[in-house]
Amino acid sequence: MLSAAAAKLFLLEVYALSLQGGWISDDHFTADGTLIEAWASLKRFVR
Repeated sequence: MLSAAAAKLFLLEVYALSLQGGWISDDHFTADGTLIEAWASLKRFVR
């Protein structure tokens, strides 16, 4: 299981690389959710 601290470090690194590559700006941020694999299972859904 990925810890919160590890996830934070990973996303900070992705953000830093995105800034260096000129892929993002200070104006806005968008992400394509279709490329993010969901860890949640519908079988574990609780109302």
